[in-house]
Amino acid sequence: MRLARSVMARWPVVMPTTRRSGSWCRIVRMVDTPSPESGVFRWAWYRAKEYRARFWVGAAVFALIVALLVSRVPLPPHPTAAQNLVASVLAVIGATILTGVGSYVCALVAAPFQQRNTLRAQLLDSANTIAALRAAPVSQSHGGRLRQLAARLRECVEHNNPLDYGTDAATWRRAFLEHFPNLQSTLDKIGESDAAFVVLKERLQAEVSAAGMDAPPWTSTEFLPWLATTIQARALQHILGTAYSFDWQELGPGSVYVGDPVYTGHQILQDCDPIEVPARKKDFENFFRRAEAWPETADIRSKWDKRGSAAMTAIELLAAAAHTDPITSKCFLCRGLIQR
Repeated sequence: MRLARSVMARWPVVMPTTRRSGSWCRIVRMVDTPSPESGVFRWAWYRAKEYRARFWVGAAVFALIVALLVSRVPLPPHPTAAQNLVASVLAVIGATILTGVGSYVCALVAAPFQQRNTLRAQLLDSANTIAALRAAPVSQSHGGRLRQLAARLRECVEHNNPLDYGTDAATWRRAFLEHFPNLQSTLDKIGESDAAFVVLKERLQAEVSAAGMDAPPWTSTEFLPWLATTIQARALQHILGTAYSFDWQELGPGSVYVGDPVYTGHQILQDCDPIEVPARKKDFENFFRRAEAWPETADIRSKWDKRGSAAMTAIELLAAAAHTDPITSKCFLCRGLIQR
């Protein structure tokens, strides 16, 4: 919003007008005014331009000050042309300074009241917008989408999958929690566990790149998803740091897999020099052990414990939300929790 106000303040606006000969456009320059949330001195600095832009300040008062200063400047009995020129230039400079200072002082005095009035108008507009949104009825399609979203979220929680709000996730999450506010705390705890897994995947991607394992003969696009899910599963099972059997297998020279390459294996190396294969296997195993010791990996375990405690409540409330009219859902959930 602040950026939008700043852009609108700086650029001229084309105002359509009409004449007998036809329609034409008139350019109107808007005053460059910062957000009313800014300081009073900054507000006054920009609003002073409005005073200087006015005719009676920019022309009439300016000319009056110049005439007054010229009459007060002492000159020799017979001044030369150069002396007259210097006196006029000094008078113009002084008048310019006085005009600028005067306009800023006027703007500074008026700034607190202007900021107050602007903020009042913005708050009133926001209140009217909120009231209109609250008064607007929920359409059948919107209510059906919310019920479908509740059912999908319940499936995600039951199967320990990341919460899926569909396309435009942020907007639909806000809309869903607006109608079902009692689900926010439980969904937030579940979302924290999902976010912890995302953080681990980002750390893995960064460390793989730093170690040079994102270039041939490494196949990072193949093993990174498996690596993340495997470490997550071991964290949830409280077996981080214990021995892990990689079950190395090769499908042709230089093509190395973890597990059966035909069915469940994941390729780690491709077209690798056979001489380098043992050393690269060792590098991958060491990388795996270091990743299990990262704080991001330990954070998955702690966040998952909170998810487990919130999942039971979330499943029950989501089941109710999936069979509730969104217009009355807020009262329904509140009363259900109060009675329990």
